Amino acid sequence: MERLIQYLPEIEANLPGAGDYVPRESGTSSPISVVSQAFCAGEANSAVKAGAFLLPNDEYVRQIKGSKKVMLKNVMEAKFRTGAVPTARRILTEEQQSLVDFEALFNIVLMHELAHGMGPGFVTMPDGSRTTVSLALKEQSSALEEAKADVAGMCSFFYLAEKGVLPDARKTCVTDVVTLFRSIRFGIDEAHGKASLLQLNWFLERGGLAHDKSSGRFSVEQERLEESLQELARSVLLLQADGDYSRAKDFLDTYGVLTPPLEEALAVQADLPVDIEPVFPVEAMIRDW
Repeated sequence: MERLIQYLPEIEANLPGAGDYVPRESGTSSPISVVSQAFCAGEANSAVKAGAFLLPNDEYVRQIKGSKKVMLKNVMEAKFRTGAVPTARRILTEEQQSLVDFEALFNIVLMHELAHGMGPGFVTMPDGSRTTVSLALKEQSSALEEAKADVAGMCSFFYLAEKGVLPDARKTCVTDVVTLFRSIRFGIDEAHGKASLLQLNWFLERGGLAHDKSSGRFSVEQERLEESLQELARSVLLLQADGDYSRAKDFLDTYGVLTPPLEEALAVQADLPVDIEPVFPVEAMIRDW
């Protein structure tokens, strides 16, 4: 983790389109923790369960102080076991199912969280005023930000893999696609779901993901997938940098939709668990006490 933190400035400087936008100014603090979650309640245990998080969300605080990243390893392991593996068996070709790997998933989530702290944070509007990307893009912001974290995170992974810091990309590419198919089950209008639709449709259009109509199964074409990820990362980062609400909306309206192949993939997962429902031993201990 310490080694990864040292690479963060270098990673950001090498993101697609990095020379065409002003990256956010961030504080120097960037701690990463890997923990086991012993208990959570309230909003932290509602809806989709977080496998990791980056805080704070406030751009001004990040600019001054930085941000912390927390990886909930046991939560991620449970999600992988009950979600990613069964999903892979339903949607991938048989020869690629064995490539779905927890270490790859962990690296994907880690790079996703790191990428949330990259890219443009503020934009200058046509009237000369300065505002945050989220305020400029309004309700389109969340889905575009999740897509940014996904694709910039994967581009960061490729960069570090070339440096020998992270392992070979083949398992990671296949595992990444499986996580996207899982995420659309959280809701196609929810930020993560729409961001996943955007990526899957983009990959299908550009040949990074192949769909066999006869079997209904998908396979990853790694070289094309890596190329299309670089292209998509550049497009999303520049959309955020421009802060153009209309362009962002048109982009998501074009790609963030449920097309027939993805609708079919959603249907074959219908009887699988959408997410985990944690049961914490400490609850029974407190009750018994």
